Amino acid sequence: MLESNRKIFVAGGRAWWGTAAAGSALGVLYALLAGLADRLLLPDVALRIDWRGLLQAVLWTGAGMAALGALVGAPEQRALGVLAGALATGSWYTARGALQLGGSGIVLLYTLIPSMTLGVPLAIVLRVLGAGFGLAQRSQQAAASGLAILVLAGTAGAWARMPAHAVLAVRKSQALVQQTLAQPGTAALPLALRSIPDFRAAASTGFVLEQYSAATGPAAIGVNIHFDNGYAISCLFVSGSAPPLCQPGRDAFRGAFNSSSAN
Repeated sequence: MLESNRKIFVAGGRAWWGTAAAGSALGVLYALLAGLADRLLLPDVALRIDWRGLLQAVLWTGAGMAALGALVGAPEQRALGVLAGALATGSWYTARGALQLGGSGIVLLYTLIPSMTLGVPLAIVLRVLGAGFGLAQRSQQAAASGLAILVLAGTAGAWARMPAHAVLAVRKSQALVQQTLAQPGTAALPLALRSIPDFRAAASTGFVLEQYSAATGPAAIGVNIHFDNGYAISCLFVSGSAPPLCQPGRDAFRGAFNSSSAN
């Protein structure tokens, strides 16, 4: 029995490093492209990049995918590796949902099986990609695996971009600030900025935009506007046609609809 298990996990584990490398590469590239997708696809919009958060996402996603790849590639039997990867993926998503929502045991049981089902294709992909990095594989196969990783990571990263209504919100925010600062100081403020009477005096011409989901509704979008001088405001977009509501400070609409803000 012990010898059989050893053959499954040790002899078959000669390929685990290949699936771990494939998983790590896929995770790193996905996190990097997902974090930079909007900036790359919207070059005319002054979007803010949280470089520290991006680095953390790259490291954690790369490490997590490497561990998943190693788990998938360790058993000699492909089916056993796929099952282990699906179970690990399902358990991770279920645990994350439990921490966020505080779900009961019954709810978690219902979410585990669907999460495992979604984890099966990922485990299969890692097993196939990892085979291309084996020591006995030809360079053409390794190159094909590398190209597949680039395509998969790029496609998944592009899906992580902002939805269309969020893109519209950041574009409107940029236009609002630029047009307001270009007007004479005696001109009346736009309706969206009238709750910030000192806007022209406090704001600087250089700024970057940061989009977030507002807590006022499922389709509501909040936009933080960070100015070079340290000043910041936040604007709430509820619909495409209605003017936004702006308040001083960052994240004014992230937690709840109120007038408080954090600087």
